[in-house]
Amino acid sequence: MNSAENSAITTYSQEDIQQILNLALTRKNTTGDLEFSRQQLVEIADEMDIDLNTLQAAELDWAKSQTSSQQKAEFDLYRHQQFQKGLGRFAITNTFLVGINIVAMGGTGFLWSVAVLGFWGMGLALNGWNVYQLKGEEYDRKFQNWNSKRKIRKTIHGTIAKFLPQ
Repeated sequence: MNSAENSAITTYSQEDIQQILNLALTRKNTTGDLEFSRQQLVEIADEMDIDLNTLQAAELDWAKSQTSSQQKAEFDLYRHQQFQKGLGRFAITNTFLVGINIVAMGGTGFLWSVAVLGFWGMGLALNGWNVYQLKGEEYDRKFQNWNSKRKIRKTIHGTIAKFLPQ
């Protein structure tokens, strides 16, 4: 872009400014770990005519979203671990039962066990489908339920820890 084209654009939308600044910061620091102090954040906000109250409110909103994102990542990890446990139990149980049926009933036992355990496998597959769905009302409801139980457990453990000798 030459200087004539560059001077033709005199106004930018808020989204344009955010994108340009993000690109500039990325180019300025190629290692990816550029960090700013809170004082620098306050100075940048001041230069952009953002008052301190607005900045503090934005910081609080950002901190809440970071906490929520971290909690959802913990919830997703928990769900994946629970699913993997169920998958392991399914594989062990199926192997054992199919083996017993083959020994006890011959070839017909194998077909019977595959049919019966197939229903368990379908349930496991549906559970897996739900575990890897990371959006929607059901996901939000399960996350809220898990988070509430987690908070209660933390409160109980904290209360008990107060009464235990250290």
